Amino acid sequence: MAQVGLRATDDIDEKRIHIDVNSEISELQTDKGPLSKLIREAGSQGTEKPEYMHFEGDLRALTVAVNGSHTDSVTTIQLDSDEANNVHDDMILHNPSTGERMQIQSVDRTTDEITVERGFGSSAGSAIDDAEEICIIGNANEEGAGAPDEINAGLTKVSNYTQIFRHSFSVTGTLASTVLEAGNPDWDRLSKQKSLEHIRALEMAYFFGVKNEDLSGEEPQRTTAGIDEHITSNVFDVGGSQLTAPLLDEYAEELFAYGSDRKLMFTGANAIRSINDFARDQLRVEQGEDTYGLRVQRLVTGFGVLDIVYHKLLSRHGYSDTAFILDPENIRERPLNNNGESRYNQLRMNIQNPDEDRLKSEYLTEVGLECFQEVTHGKLENIGTP
Repeated sequence: MAQVGLRATDDIDEKRIHIDVNSEISELQTDKGPLSKLIREAGSQGTEKPEYMHFEGDLRALTVAVNGSHTDSVTTIQLDSDEANNVHDDMILHNPSTGERMQIQSVDRTTDEITVERGFGSSAGSAIDDAEEICIIGNANEEGAGAPDEINAGLTKVSNYTQIFRHSFSVTGTLASTVLEAGNPDWDRLSKQKSLEHIRALEMAYFFGVKNEDLSGEEPQRTTAGIDEHITSNVFDVGGSQLTAPLLDEYAEELFAYGSDRKLMFTGANAIRSINDFARDQLRVEQGEDTYGLRVQRLVTGFGVLDIVYHKLLSRHGYSDTAFILDPENIRERPLNNNGESRYNQLRMNIQNPDEDRLKSEYLTEVGLECFQEVTHGKLENIGTP
């Protein structure tokens, strides 16, 4: 049909106009998983079985707990149950609250009673309170004496499971061959998106996973315990209050009592706001290999150094009031090995059925978390908003 006059864009069929669309499609929530990064950088050891374990031990205890009150002269001291297994004849004891020293003359491990010489050396006998912690400060032996009783700290078995993580994606054969104006090709976009979802799934399992093995189905299903399940000793309830410098210092004394003198804190928004509020002049922003490649704020306490990482996923998933403090030397991941090949972050291509006109792939990881010496880690919860 003939047309008279100037032609404009509204005279062109919309299907003939090239659409100007940015070839990159913006993706929200592209967090890389800082905890997963730490664990991978800290170390990885493959496992040949879906259940893996290790044994933990410690040095013999340095204190014994007293059961009941005792006068300043009584020589038979009752200890808490099994505490007598930590001592033997000729050991020297010290009561920090009174300064008294005592030397053990005999030990009854059946009744958990010890017979002692009170006011040993130049010290004076003093009353002993119930639940008093008495320090062991070595032993003194006579010349020519035989060897003392052997006292060995026991070992504890710690086990966990690998968990299978899978994220699949597919497109029809037609879509795979179609040129798109945005996200071209769509296969690449889906691959990137699913890889991020895969990392995020591992990240959340490393935080909040639970150890479980379900054998009721056709095949076993296992899940791995995360750090939240591992940490039982150093769990501090802030009680909805703001995290203050004195409070953090109090927690730090316990958090650094064992393990490394430099630890990583993964935290939601509330702790970040509180620390920025009271320690703004003490914080240093650093990034590098010495911090496992993570961008950290470094806070030096009187007991150790905290490298602080703001974790967006914690805030986004209802944990703004929570902080996890981890010792990098005592945490690692255990990917399952398949004939020497690790089942970690595998991209399995072309898993569609042979008769299907589609392309299908998946990211697959079978891995578990291994946490050593849980007393070297910690958790702060119920941190209030400043």
